[in-house]
Parts: sequence; structure tokens; C-alpha cells
Amino acid sequence: MAKNYFEGWYYKHQFKDDTLICIPGIHDEEGVRRGFIQLVFRDQNRYLEFTEDEIGTVSDTCVELGKNIFTCYGIHLDNEWILADLSYGEFKPLRYDIMGPFVWLPRMECSHGVLSLYHNVYGRICWDNEEIKVDGIGYIEKDKGTSFPSEYCWFQSNAFNSEACVLFAMARIPYLGFKFWGHFAVVYDGVKEYRFATYLGAELLQCDKTHLRLKQGSYYLRIKVHFREGVPLKAPDAGSMKRIIHEAVMCEGEIWLYKKSELIFHECTPAASYEVCMND
Repeated sequence: MAKNYFEGWYYKHQFKDDTLICIPGIHDEEGVRRGFIQLVFRDQNRYLEFTEDEIGTVSDTCVELGKNIFTCYGIHLDNEWILADLSYGEFKPLRYDIMGPFVWLPRMECSHGVLSLYHNVYGRICWDNEEIKVDGIGYIEKDKGTSFPSEYCWFQSNAFNSEACVLFAMARIPYLGFKFWGHFAVVYDGVKEYRFATYLGAELLQCDKTHLRLKQGSYYLRIKVHFREGVPLKAPDAGSMKRIIHEAVMCEGEIWLYKKSELIFHECTPAASYEVCMND
């Protein structure tokens, strides 16, 4: 592993009125390799640290940190804050990499990947002496590089009345001395994947705390968010987990997707995740 590097996974589980988010990862700061898990549940968050000796297997399909294990089949959490055994159903992957041709560019500050848009989740959680039965849905993505973008916006939700997933991201990307804005969005309606992206000619019309709007060819996407203050999370900056960002985990949202004048997707969500890190 190179110095000043990070690699992190975002495991999201939504069930009934709850959302459990697990963010395992590793980072290297000036040659010192450490592991971490960030956990968010019921408006509480915890940051767990692991020494290099406590880091086990690390791959796209398995991450082991202490007694905690994250795989494509499910997760096992065993720490002082929460115990859990959750199993996953079949993953719904993207048709092709979310970064499109940008995936081939070397030395990107932050590369993004989506492992599963949608899958079933079932099992049990023991939290604060309460045993909770889980029968819900999941989502998994991954980031790697040296730092999170200095400015970005990210929205994601699976909490709909259908087997759907909506994802949006925009970031200011530095590359070879230049900076440019890149964006993408995916609407998966349970059958078909609709994708917007900079590399596909998508035009960003609006991006702020309450509205996200994109246009691409004959397609128009609008996302309205009822923004709320988020919980603090640590984020990488040159390999060090010293930056603080905030993620709102239970935002209400509404999504409209049009093809010309025809409304082809419309859903409301009570539990979207939303991060906005923009300079005024």
C-alpha cells in the first residue's frame, strides 16, 4: 500500500424505521497503517480504531477488522457498542462502472464504486440490551484514493415502496493541476437502470441543500430533499482521518424522473442519506 492512502466501504441497511450504517476501512498516514469502523444507528455514531495487527483480509469481497467481518454475503459485528449478524440476498450491480471512462485515469484523488444498488438484508442486532430483528434492504459502495473531494454533494436511498434505488453525487475533482466538476446519478426502478453522468453529457441544473436537478438528452431528474443536520463522521485527508463531514441519515426526499413530458418514476422516501460539503 502506498503512503497517504485510504480505502473505505459504505454498508447501508434499512429496515422498518431504522437505518444502520457501517463504514469499515483502512488508511495509511505517513507509513502507519490503521483500520477503522464508523457506525451510525438511531442518531448515534461511533468511531472504532484498529491497529495494523488487528487488520485481517482486505478485498472487495471481504474486510476483517478485529472480530468484525464484512463480506458480500453479510456482516458480523462484535464490539462493545453493537453486536450483529446480518445476511444478504443477491446483489443488484450496476450495468457498468459508475465512473465510466474516468475509471482508467491514474492517480485520481478519490475513486468511487457501487457494489450493490439493492439487496435483501435479514438477521438480528443487539443494541443497548435490545434485540432487534432485521428484515430490510441494503446498499453498498466503496471509495479509495488519498482524500475525499474538497467540495461534493451525495444523496442515496433505498427506502421506497418498490425495489428501487436512487443515487446522486457531484464533486470538484482535481487532476494534473486542473479542477473540474463531475457528477452522476442512477435511478433503478426495480427493473431498469437510468444513468446520468458527466461523461454521458448530463447537465447539472441545480445542486444545493434542498434541490438536485439534472438533464440528459430527453431525460430530466429532480430530487427534493428536506435537509436536516447530520451526524459527524471522519473522512480522509491525505490518508489521515482528520477531516469532519456530516451525513444526514434520515432525510425525507421526493424523486421525479421524466422522459420528455412523461413521468416515468416518482417515489417518496422517509430515510435518504444526504451529505453536502460545499463552499459558500
